[in-house]
Amino acid sequence: MSRLSVVTVTHDSAHVLPTFFAALGTAPDGCEVVVVDSGSREPETVRALAEGAGARFVAAGRNVGYGSGSNRGAAVAHGEWLAFVNPDVEISWTSLLRLADLGQERGLTCVGPQLEDGLGRDVPSGHPFMRPPWVRRSTAPRAHGPVSVTDVVSGCALVVRRADFVAVGGFDESFFMFAEEHDLQRRVHDAGGTVGVAREVRARTVGGASSESVSRRWSVAERSVGHVRYMRKHHGRLVGALDLAYRLVLALVRTDQRPAAASLAQILRARPLRTGPGARPDAERRRVTSGRDGEVR
Repeated sequence: MSRLSVVTVTHDSAHVLPTFFAALGTAPDGCEVVVVDSGSREPETVRALAEGAGARFVAAGRNVGYGSGSNRGAAVAHGEWLAFVNPDVEISWTSLLRLADLGQERGLTCVGPQLEDGLGRDVPSGHPFMRPPWVRRSTAPRAHGPVSVTDVVSGCALVVRRADFVAVGGFDESFFMFAEEHDLQRRVHDAGGTVGVAREVRARTVGGASSESVSRRWSVAERSVGHVRYMRKHHGRLVGALDLAYRLVLALVRTDQRPAAASLAQILRARPLRTGPGARPDAERRRVTSGRDGEVR
């Protein structure tokens, strides 16, 4: 089993892959990169870039979403640690291996770097759990030497101990793009794990480049849908219903939130969400744990 596997999910983001691979550098012995293409319009371009950089290519065949794509990548990866990194993030192998080392030394389940924007300015890297809008958010991450313990680290660059990722069932694929990292790390905490931000390790992200083809309307809508799903799953049906009502009202009074109104209707039509930690269909759990080679379709 190799020490660290990088998994990145692409959707019409071939333009950022050269910079992604350049920032990573040459993979150390025993390490690997898995590129999962989630329904890009030019998947063969993504394949050529991935294989040209020595990465394994996985074709989802359609846009399956971030969580599902990440699970597919994890299924064929062999690392003891999994690094889920967005293709628009710049981080080196040295930095990723340092994150894995800190995780091993400090008994962390998930660890992320300090993020910075394109100008080198720090951006929030540790976050409190998502909460209902009427509940006050918790304080900043707790300082703990070189690592700040927090509830959730950003999903754009997330290093996870593979055994724990498998134990909690991987990403819940009912979250299409937003809130899946909050859900994963909530289940990690529920299972007794610890999450932290390593301030000494830095990664650069311009944000949104991996989904440039996605409209703001869609982004606003899916964020709202993800938030309501999370509330329903982790806080119960009543809180989920109240959060849904709040966001529908918000969509009526704020023009920037109106795209969410139509999409939130899908929550009313959706099948009930499973509420147990790591609840996943058996077939999907097998896909996360299989570690089989070859393309996943």
